[in-house]
This record gives sequence, C-alpha cells and structure tokens, in this order.
Amino acid sequence: VVSTQSTWALDITPSDSTYNLIEGKELLLGKGDKCDIKTPDPLADAEQCYVRVINGEIWFTDNYSSNGSYIRSKPNVPMPLYDNAFWLGYTKFSIRQKNKG
Repeated sequence: VVSTQSTWALDITPSDSTYNLIEGKELLLGKGDKCDIKTPDPLADAEQCYVRVINGEIWFTDNYSSNGSYIRSKPNVPMPLYDNAFWLGYTKFSIRQKNKG
C-alpha cells in the first residue's frame, strides 16, 4: 500500500513556493506547459527534470535537457538526492522532511 501522505516538501527560491512530494508520484520540472512545477528561469528547459519519492528517498532524473543537470558533478544520471537542494539555472529547489504530526 502506497501512502498518499506527504512527508517531504520541495521549497522553491526565489518564488517562495512549496510543493508536497508524495511517494510514487513523479513531478516534471521546467518552464513548459506540461510541467507539474513550472519555473520561469531562462536557463531551464521546457521539460528539464523529474523528481520523485521512491521508498522514502528523493530521486532526481534529468530529462535529456539541453544544458544537462548535474548532481554531485554527474550529468544526466538518475540518483538519490542527499544534498537537500539542487539548482535549475538561478532557481534553488530545497528538499526538506516535513514534521510528522
């Protein structure tokens, strides 16, 4: 049984937006109309990358973007995010665990 309760949040700076990350749900990030989370950042592609929660870990996957996405100096490789933050151009995406009530 997959929980629909969100234990993770994705905070976006400078827009001061927050999105809940739910186990098993994939979110597309970029500046295009198909994106779940849109950024107006001029350096982001229309469909830059995916973020998802798998077994309680946050996973990042580049979507073959033109500039690539680098996590710990590795391009375009699906990997868990342990650093709690990543950047798309000038936009910072911070991941935090929400308080369990």
